[in-house]
Amino acid sequence: MCPKCSQPIHEATLQCSCGYSVPKESIGECQPTEPSDSRPDYLMGFVAGAVVGALARSLVMIIFFSVEGHFGEPFVFVCTIALFNGVIIGGVAGATCRPLVATVLGAALSGFCCYVLGVIPGNILTEMVPHDPNFHRHKRMLIVGLVLMMTAGALAGAIGATVGRYWKQLTRRS
Repeated sequence: MCPKCSQPIHEATLQCSCGYSVPKESIGECQPTEPSDSRPDYLMGFVAGAVVGALARSLVMIIFFSVEGHFGEPFVFVCTIALFNGVIIGGVAGATCRPLVATVLGAALSGFCCYVLGVIPGNILTEMVPHDPNFHRHKRMLIVGLVLMMTAGALAGAIGATVGRYWKQLTRRS
């Protein structure tokens, strides 16, 4: 292509229709050897973020319930909610295909979701129990759970975005 008018250069004369002449030494320098597609794969970023988000948030809930010692029907229900939230949060953050943005977005979405679905109801329930000897322990566990969920969201976003960004390069090599 001609650098002046962006028209194709005639191969035999090495001249463009605008009169620009290409030096023989520069032929082949700027031509790529194979076409490169370096665009990110947003679907793979979404899928990877969703899988990591579901696993990470479910793992946090398993850890949280094992520390608290409460297993049963609420455990399955809460883990299912955490799993579906992880799919959405990790998928949305991973689909950005920008690791730093996805890390912040995943942590923010996960923190917001955890705060609305966990911390606010947890605080309301602990305030309703009169003279609870474990009041401060429950408050600490809510904060620890919030931080762990934000970490899980950040991790899901970062891994999903990184996979989405470099997926085509990884699959081309193999």
